[in-house]
Amino acid sequence: MFLKMVLYYHWYIYCINYRNRTINQDGQRHGSIIMTKDLKKILIVDDEPLILFGLSKTFGDIAEVKTVRTGEEACEELAASNYDLCILDIYLPGMSGMEVLERIKQTPPWTKVMIMTAYADDQIKRQVRKITPYFFEKPFKLSEIREIVKKSI
Repeated sequence: MFLKMVLYYHWYIYCINYRNRTINQDGQRHGSIIMTKDLKKILIVDDEPLILFGLSKTFGDIAEVKTVRTGEEACEELAASNYDLCILDIYLPGMSGMEVLERIKQTPPWTKVMIMTAYADDQIKRQVRKITPYFFEKPFKLSEIREIVKKSI
């Protein structure tokens, strides 16, 4: 319920920002969101559509966001494009998030990884913290995640 309220709030803010934008001389919409060609890229991997929607709207004004629902799709995206940050769920259908994390670590080092999960035991927490300092348990506050992402990219 809380997550649903947060998502509605972010949708409301997004609609207000969109309505208040104007059109610049290049024909692009702009307003409270800074238009730049050098946006950072974030890949969000989760099997829950509400999480994908909420996080993509949360980061949409500070980065170019791509969302995928499986580990296999994440690996394809990471192979096709360079991402500054990957926000990754551990438990995914098919390939697990830990397998995706291992593949990310085999690619060039510029992709940072943040792990999120609703189900984590102490062994998984220790294993993940050896690889990345960013570990979040669901439910989390979007405002806190946003601040950490802004600092990390």
